[in-house]
Amino acid sequence: MLIFGHPILSLFSKNEEVIEVGITRMEYIFAGYIFSLFQEVLAGALRGYGHSLIPALCALIGICGTRITWVHTYFKAHRTFAALVMAYPVSLSITAFAVAIVWIIYVHILNH
Repeated sequence: MLIFGHPILSLFSKNEEVIEVGITRMEYIFAGYIFSLFQEVLAGALRGYGHSLIPALCALIGICGTRITWVHTYFKAHRTFAALVMAYPVSLSITAFAVAIVWIIYVHILNH
């Protein structure tokens, strides 16, 4: 998608400014996917062990809480589109880290 982002987005608009905003959005959103992958896999593993509340709380606090805090702090000080969409990889990385810590604690400490 990133390689062919410009031609794909030009299907929707010929305006270069619109296309550049779309490219910026794609870059930041796709950067968060690597963290989303880890978060989803580890949360799924915890659910498989029968613990669904913990990954749900990690997601609620990590994703929702971080994004709300981000908008009221960082974005408030840096009002650009890039500063806004940066909330996606930041919140997903925080959530992935939190779920990884919980998973490590459960699998390597509590499960033995």
